[in-house]
Amino acid sequence: MTLSPFAYRRTYPLRNGYAVTFSLDGLQLQVEWSPDLPQGRQARKLVKGYRLARHRFIASLGVNALVVEL
Repeated sequence: MTLSPFAYRRTYPLRNGYAVTFSLDGLQLQVEWSPDLPQGRQARKLVKGYRLARHRFIASLGVNALVVEL
């Protein structure tokens, strides 16, 4: 992922050694997982932490936002 030097980025540690990084570059929101995208049971264990991190990231922007999960 190539971000402009003006992109806003925050990383949030999750459980079991995972972390999620949210980046806002213009109007584009990007998400990166480290060390990789969790799958199956591990993914389900991280959902609550991911949602909290996403909420904190959006709140740090100082804007109101509606998040729709599909």
